[in-house]
Amino acid sequence: MYECDTSAPDPAVNRPIPPLPPVPYSLDDWKGELFWKAMDRIDHSYLRLILRHRKLEDIQLIFSELKDQICPLMFNRFGASVILDLTADAHLLMLVCLNSNGHKAVLVLLACLRTPKQKSDVIYALQPLVAQLVNHQFGSGIIGVILRIFHKTAKETQPILDAIADIFFEMATNLHGSLLLRELLDSKIFLLKSRPSILPKLIADVHKLSHHPYGCVVLEGVIRIGMQDVQRDIVAQLRGGFALMSMHKDARIVVLALIMESKEELAPQIYNEMASSPYFSTVLQDPFGKRVVERAWTCTKKTSHEILPFPDLHEENVWPKKKKSRIHV
Repeated sequence: MYECDTSAPDPAVNRPIPPLPPVPYSLDDWKGELFWKAMDRIDHSYLRLILRHRKLEDIQLIFSELKDQICPLMFNRFGASVILDLTADAHLLMLVCLNSNGHKAVLVLLACLRTPKQKSDVIYALQPLVAQLVNHQFGSGIIGVILRIFHKTAKETQPILDAIADIFFEMATNLHGSLLLRELLDSKIFLLKSRPSILPKLIADVHKLSHHPYGCVVLEGVIRIGMQDVQRDIVAQLRGGFALMSMHKDARIVVLALIMESKEELAPQIYNEMASSPYFSTVLQDPFGKRVVERAWTCTKKTSHEILPFPDLHEENVWPKKKKSRIHV
């Protein structure tokens, strides 16, 4: 792999200008030389012309030779134009992004983008592919890198965030999509920039998300951002189901997050609902439910204990007694 050294001399400067190849010509004559051809003042224009014709076998040949040399090519004005033309084909770009080796080449390309125009061109090319990329192992990594690297400098990332908001539920219930959402939520990039477009959809799907193994983790990330109005809306949507949710292995994660993050504001409401539920005795005997009730009680103001049902919750006769160990040291 070539080093990204901006001080390296342009190999096309001192090389003699070759005669124009006959037209029509075949790329087979240039096999093994496409790296140098891409940086040549004359030959790079022919490569760009070929790329614009979008003949799949020609594009694949060019990509196969240039994919491992993206970095030095991006530091050459002729090579950079060839690489950017190579990424302009949406179908090819998607295939490359979803390929185990191809996505590494795209990551190298992103790291080598220098000018705002280069960044804008690549992001523009990837925007239509967001829905196909975000739920894929390799594609989601590429979108994550783009948002992580360019979110402060490239305005074009906002349409990518908007596209993610449009398919929030599909992403939240997908393994790779949910991991990307958690990364965005932890950095607070996503929800703060896409709040108007995402919150109504999130609240509408909160029941389905809370009972999904991936969706509940994403919903937990939303709660932990700490926006009180969002927490209140989620509690309002889930009201009436906290007792049963506390015994569900996925949904209890959401209940615990609401209790822990809102603490003295919403924890009393959640505990009061569970304590008033006909299922409360079952909740106390359930390993998940017991943990949720304990946490709700702990996060409730001591002064509120007097007005909540089951004020003797802390006493031993409420909880199932633990068996004493027969092992003596």
